Amino acid sequence: MDGPMLIIKVHRGAQEIGGNCIELKTTTSRLILDVGMPPTEMSDDGAPRNPRSSLDDLIQRGVIEPIPGLFVQGPKIDGILLSHAHVGHAGLIEYTLPDITVQPSAWVAALSSIPRRLMSCT
Repeated sequence: MDGPMLIIKVHRGAQEIGGNCIELKTTTSRLILDVGMPPTEMSDDGAPRNPRSSLDDLIQRGVIEPIPGLFVQGPKIDGILLSHAHVGHAGLIEYTLPDITVQPSAWVAALSSIPRRLMSCT
């Protein structure tokens, strides 16, 4: 089979539910599927336990793997794909490098268009 080889690296999420972070890489491109908060960092209601943690703190505690180009400087990441809007899949998005394009799935994009006041109803 000719053509570029695809390398899939699971940075997190293979041994637990949530905290997903998967890298899809060829010789010319790098994409990340999800940047989730690991379950150990979530409270029972699914919210982050320490919402004001710094990137350095999260790296030091092993919550974030310092993936080059994603959380720390390194080879370019071409984009982040978010499978759905849940902290276990998107909870670390605020810690990624700011120049990376984030592409939500169609479902996430549609959900983000719902007025916040409707989503906060209980």
